[in-house]
Amino acid sequence: MLNSYDQVPYLNRAHSHTHPDRLAALATLLGLQPACLATCRVLELGCSNGRNLLPMAMALPGAHFVGVDLSARQIADGQAAVAELGLTNLELRHASLADVDASYGLFDYILCHGVFSWVEASLQDKILAISRANLSDEGVAYVSYNIFPGWHDKLKVREMLLHQVRHITDPQVRIRKSREFISLMADLVAPPGAEPSSYGARLRAEAEIVTQQDDDYVFHEYLEDVNQPLYFYEFAERAARHGLQYLADADRGLRSLESLPAPVVEAMRQHADGIVAQEQLLDYYTNHTFRSTLLVPAGRHIDRTVTPARLRRLFVRSPLQAVSAMPDITGSSFETFGAADMESTFATAHPVTKAAMLVLQAAYPCAVPFDDLVAAACARVYPQDDLSHSKVILTREGEILGRNLLQGHTADNNLIDFHAHAPRLAGAPGDPNSARAGRPAALASARFEALRSRSVTNAYHRPVRLGSLSWYLLPFLDGTRDLAQLVELVLANQSLAVEKAGQELSDPDVKRPLLRAEVSSSLTALARAALILGDASS
Repeated sequence: MLNSYDQVPYLNRAHSHTHPDRLAALATLLGLQPACLATCRVLELGCSNGRNLLPMAMALPGAHFVGVDLSARQIADGQAAVAELGLTNLELRHASLADVDASYGLFDYILCHGVFSWVEASLQDKILAISRANLSDEGVAYVSYNIFPGWHDKLKVREMLLHQVRHITDPQVRIRKSREFISLMADLVAPPGAEPSSYGARLRAEAEIVTQQDDDYVFHEYLEDVNQPLYFYEFAERAARHGLQYLADADRGLRSLESLPAPVVEAMRQHADGIVAQEQLLDYYTNHTFRSTLLVPAGRHIDRTVTPARLRRLFVRSPLQAVSAMPDITGSSFETFGAADMESTFATAHPVTKAAMLVLQAAYPCAVPFDDLVAAACARVYPQDDLSHSKVILTREGEILGRNLLQGHTADNNLIDFHAHAPRLAGAPGDPNSARAGRPAALASARFEALRSRSVTNAYHRPVRLGSLSWYLLPFLDGTRDLAQLVELVLANQSLAVEKAGQELSDPDVKRPLLRAEVSSSLTALARAALILGDASS
């Protein structure tokens, strides 16, 4: 572990589903009362260079974060970043997971991403032991790992590559030779232009992963000495032996049986007794290769009958927009909401739900407290006199709206998402409270990341790939420059070309108005990507 991760460090990445916001929201929906994010304590096992924790620590200054990793090189890189940013709530320790003990204290959220399958069984048990011994009574632990049956095809490729490069020690040469060999085998088994066999199609798919993914992924997924996938039921049994129980999977959210095909539901009723058996059957059905499992202490009561009342402790966010240019809110007709980059849509005929979707559309990328969403939606549907005299309307409509939002979430949690924490962000274009109306300020963590990478982490801990202009602008968005000053910065940069009708422009007076429009558009895109802070009043 020490040598391989020092030689081929992981690239700087934040893992969206590890954020305590995600863990807390799912725990809340399942009837638990997780710790408040503003003051929580978070431990990450196998933290690499700390880039997963860094955006969390900068966004939650009142919380405390501790990361542990065996790679001295990666911890040193992370400690340098912590020192450069002056962070006092993020501590990165060079240590073995075997050394984590009671002296570390208790944590509300324990994270272990990309480690469990890649260590020996004894250290896997240590991870589960820490996830219980160092977890607070209301805490949630996150552990990700490779799973069967989906990993059987990948395991064949891994064994093939390990044998092929068994005499090569240089990591970069091992990676290069592995890519060459798997491409050769794919061409032999599934020649281009020919109808591939079942085996050929699977091998071709794996070859594309090996050739297209980053070096660090290929090396640690296919060429590590240890990579031990297991079945979900095996993981659940081992967790139970350490006093832990299954809560949910962070990357899949809450499943709804109604959203599954009828034969699958019937099979679950006949052959799956209990949540672990149901989840295992779903793995057989989907052939997934990876899980991001949430665990809680065995004694805690999990209520999987999710009710709208639980949404009152959460915030709601949705990227969906009305398909119709003039949606009918008060009528009984269905209105459909969708997004250009999403296949699924959400349709409803309930007036308050339609109004709520328009409220979310206007607020995006901000998340709206559920109670505020109910009030704002009802205000669009009912006369003010009715609302001022009756809480019955708000209660009744809130119940219906909650059920509809939950249905959209369980069908596809990208359609409608719930949060335990709402970052302060700039709202929609033209919002008078938006920081973009004056001197835009981007997330400090994203400005830091943009100096090192074209991919940055937004306020919801999700990666955003920046275009050339946005990438150049982001480090300058510290709240001290207005639009005109940003335009002049771009104008002075000779490496950023401005074209009109396919011809590069050189006259500053001609370039300036075009750049103003482009910079304004870039700021709007950055705001919609949840990278621009809102004013204190927003």
